[in-house]
Amino acid sequence: MYAKGDGQALKQASNLVENHKVDHQGVGALLSLNPKENITVKAGYNYIKENKDSYMNGALFTPYMIYTSSGPYFAQPFFTSTQDLGSGHAYMVSIEGSLNEQTYIGANYSFMDLKESSDVKSLNQSEYVIYGFYNFKGAMKGWSLANFFGVVTSPREDKVFLQNRFGVKYIF
Repeated sequence: MYAKGDGQALKQASNLVENHKVDHQGVGALLSLNPKENITVKAGYNYIKENKDSYMNGALFTPYMIYTSSGPYFAQPFFTSTQDLGSGHAYMVSIEGSLNEQTYIGANYSFMDLKESSDVKSLNQSEYVIYGFYNFKGAMKGWSLANFFGVVTSPREDKVFLQNRFGVKYIF
């Protein structure tokens, strides 16, 4: 992945960044392996170049997002977004796979060595997430359950962020 932009199109279309320069430059890599047919292991890395005169120290300005979930970054936490945290280094490792036809599980770890300003210490955010999906069969076919549980820590925060997201879905 390679990304670069000067924000001119956005400046012409919106007043949101009129007083801010938008200058994002970043590179990244993703390694994805399938050690077994039903298991995927991924490692992702992104470097976002620091620019103290730019929006959030060189971060990607969110309106540039053209994707619906995690965006163009390979190292993406689940509860926050790399593009919302600043510039620096971002890392991610994950393992996921199906246990059987109905059950899919995974775990994700991300580390965000990012800072939103050249005047602050790195966020050094660690995020640990485990998740699973269960698809019903028989009379309950079409129904599924999903659960995401995670913990986010940062030395810049006094408290640990803890969240559980449970979902029920029916496909018509």
